[in-house]
This record gives sequence, C-alpha cells and structure tokens, in this order.
Amino acid sequence: MINRVRLVLRRYLCKPILVKIPQINDINLNIASRSAKKLSEKLRPHELRSTHCVVYVNKWKYILNVVPKYNMEDKTDMSIPLPDGVRGMTSLDKSGFDQVISVPAVLVDTKALPVVLKCLKQYQLKISKIRPVVELDKHDLKFSSHKLVLLNKSLVQDWDSFQVSDQELLKAQGVTSDSFQHYDVKVGYDNLTFSDVMKMILPDDCEGVSGFEEVGHIAHFNLRDKTLPYKNIIGEVLLDKTKKLKTVVNKLNTIDSTFRTFQMELMAGQENYVTQTKENGCTFELDYSKVYWNSRLGTEHERIVKGIESTEVVFDVFAGIGPFAIPAAKKGATVFANDLNPHSYEALVNNSKLNKCKNNINCFNLDGREFVKTIIKCELTKLFIKTHTIGDTERNFKVTIIMNLPALAYTFLDAFRSLLEEDAVSVSAGSMPLVHCYCFTDIESAVKDCDGDTVLEVKRRTRGVIGGLNDDDITVRLVRNVAPQKDMVCVSFRLTPDILLNRQDQIDGSLRSENGEPAQKIARLETSTSL
Repeated sequence: MINRVRLVLRRYLCKPILVKIPQINDINLNIASRSAKKLSEKLRPHELRSTHCVVYVNKWKYILNVVPKYNMEDKTDMSIPLPDGVRGMTSLDKSGFDQVISVPAVLVDTKALPVVLKCLKQYQLKISKIRPVVELDKHDLKFSSHKLVLLNKSLVQDWDSFQVSDQELLKAQGVTSDSFQHYDVKVGYDNLTFSDVMKMILPDDCEGVSGFEEVGHIAHFNLRDKTLPYKNIIGEVLLDKTKKLKTVVNKLNTIDSTFRTFQMELMAGQENYVTQTKENGCTFELDYSKVYWNSRLGTEHERIVKGIESTEVVFDVFAGIGPFAIPAAKKGATVFANDLNPHSYEALVNNSKLNKCKNNINCFNLDGREFVKTIIKCELTKLFIKTHTIGDTERNFKVTIIMNLPALAYTFLDAFRSLLEEDAVSVSAGSMPLVHCYCFTDIESAVKDCDGDTVLEVKRRTRGVIGGLNDDDITVRLVRNVAPQKDMVCVSFRLTPDILLNRQDQIDGSLRSENGEPAQKIARLETSTSL
C-alpha cells in the first residue's frame, strides 16, 4: 500500500526528464527521486539508453542542465514534423502525409562502415521502411567508395552532439566534422505508425487512442466524446497498420451487470464478432457482441489457475466462457462451471471441447445463487460424506470457489450460510473451501466509515454479507485499477463450519460491529463502467 501511494504521488507531483549521465551530479536541487540504472528497455527512445538516465523532478520547480530536446511523455518521432493540413483530418487521405525532410548525415568510407555503424547506432535515423545507410548520387566521385549514414535530427545537430568518446572513435575511422552533410528524405503515410498518425490528425485537446483491447481479429476502443468525430478514420488507420485485425468497434454504454455485455458500434472493417483468442495455453472461441471477455485479466486468470492442483475440485460461479474453468480443467482438476448468460454457456461448452478437457468439466446455465444452493451444496455434501466414511480427519480434498462478477459477486456470499445440513455431514475446521470473490473498492464508503481505508471497507462489506469471519480471516489483493479511485480487488477467505452449518449464534456474533450493533447486511448493488 505504501509503495502504491508513492507511485500515485510521483505521478501527480513529479515529472520525468532525461539528464545526461555526466551532468546528473550537477543537479542537486529540486530532484524528487532519480534512477541510478540505465533506461528501461520499455522506454523510448532507445538511442538514449546508454547516455542518459531518468530523473523525477518537482513540477513547480526549475531544473538546469536538462535535455530539452525530448519529452518523456511524448513518444512521437521528432524526425518527422507535422505535415500541413492533416490536423483534424476525418477522412483518410494518405497523400496528405507526404513530405520531404532534411536530416543530418555523415559521409563514411565503405571499409570503415561496420565500425562507424556500431558507434552511431544510438544516433541513427529510425523511421519505418527507410534505411539509415544510403548510397551517394551516381555522379558523385565518391559513389563507389563511400556511403551516407542518416542521423536523427532530434539527437544530432552538429559534431558537438556526439559524446567525446564517440568523436574519438569516429575520427579514428576518418569521420570528422567535415563529414557532415544534409540529406533529403521522402516520408509519407507508409513510414508512420498508428500512434504517429493519431498524434498528427487528432487535435491537441483529444486524448490519445493508442490504448485498445485486442480480442482475436477484433480491436475494442472506449472513445471519449471529443474523439468520436474521428472514430471512422481511427478504425481505418488501425486496420491499415495492423494486418491481423479485421474488425474495429467502439463501446457505446456501460457493462450490463447481469450478462456483462455492452452495446458496440462498428468503426471499420467486417461486421464479424465471432473470433478466437488464446490465453494461458488455451484457445477460446466467442461471439464478442454477446459474451464478456477482458484480455487485461489474463495475468489474474493465470495466477489463480497456477494455485489449483490437478486433484482439486473447482467451482466457478460466474464462469463466462471459461478463462478460469478451462485451463483448470485442462490441468486435470474437476471443474463445475456456471454462467447465467446462455451465449456464455454455449461458448463454455464449446471451449471445453475445443481444448479437449470436456471430461473434466461440468457446465451449467443457472443463476449464481441457484448454482451455489444446488450444485455446490450437492458436491460439497458428497465430498464431506466420502471423507467421513474413510475416516480421514485431515480432509484429503481441496476445493476452490471462484466468483468473478466484480459488481455483484459479494452480494451472493450469503448463499453459503447454512448451505449444508449438520445431520447429513461431518464438517470440521480441516481443509475448508477457499473462496476467491472479486469486487470493486468503494472509496465513498471507505472515507465515510473506514477513514479512507478501502481494504478495511471491503473486508467489512464481505463480513456484513456472509458473517462468520473476522477481518484477519480475509485477504484483499489488488487486481487492477479500473477508474480513478476505483480498483478491482480479489477477496480471499476460507469458508468455516459455522458458515456452512446452521450455527446461528456464531454467525450473528461475527455480524456485529465493534460497538455491539448489527452490521449492515444489505450490500449496495453497483454497476461498472469498465470491468
């Protein structure tokens, strides 16, 4: 939690800048924090990794000796200026991006080219489909003996732009300040990435659209109102730049809390929403317009499945098309998967066949509460009777219950209270079922009742619905941030004999707050704009 607060504070109070490594010791004031390491492989531009480092500075203070040529928040290739007439373009005209730019270059002897290229690697011009080494004009006297190495003009303006050590290496290969030239390069639409085109055509007050979700051949955007007039050209450019995509859609409304689906509009491409996607070694086939799928949860799916053993019994109450259930069944676990959406149920059955694990999975199309009261009750009763018969006091079975419906899942937890009949089974505090219930944090309730502690608020909300637990029995883990001041979390706990059996006194005691008054039992229903 402390590290998370630090990251949030850094985001709002500080900004990243690039500083030349020899100069960093000269910047003693106004630095919030600094990185002692080289630039991450994920950061751009790659050319600066060996010569610069990242420094976080206070936004309201002034720093000397920084590199003003490159803004860490702007990933546009500064070698390509903005063409006239493309800003605000709503209908794609590829010829509008054509232009000729002058870039610096150095004349290099062909024999010295391998060594010089290695030295100039960080300074070379990097534009798609343009080679950084070009031949001279055929009429030039040095045509057969020399080549031109093109450089990034945002990094190199003159000889002094090179580091001293690089200057010495270049001089040893016959490259001096007299070797500098300028070369005209023709660039156009084909030399630009999708992100480059978007930054050129969208007005400054429009947020970037580089972030989108890919599901098979479908790209899914969630465009802001200011960006909607450009939706068609956004879709057209994306299809043109990403050949594997065939369909681009935009989300129109919030996600329905019942079936977790949303209305969408076609931005470009084919109106074909049946697709296949792969995750965690499994193939999933789905109709994206009728079922719920979120590629951003792939890591969470993997984390849960990794903790499931092949001998385990898994109940997936809101299974969707099977991102938890299918890989668990493929792993060898016995899975009971359920979803209320009939289209999700059909995809779940089909995916079990597609991944050759249908013998390990039982699929149901029921309401979540009905699934708990019937299927889970029946199977747990069988498990407890079986272990009681063989006299295994250690309970040689493991059970995991997954409830991934963040907006509503916690409201179903009371279905586990008095789920089993005490006369029919023998239940001890041995290896009790482990529950993973997903929900959203509620910052308003946390501020009002828990001094802003969202983890404590989630724990109290869970206890208020199911009872029979203490705060220490519940763990809350962050899954991802879905909106400002709103996180998706995984609430994990083990069911207890007091919960499963009709032991009302113990449950009622746990439902009382610190002052002895009954805790709030009615959970507030909420919908999400982004699951």
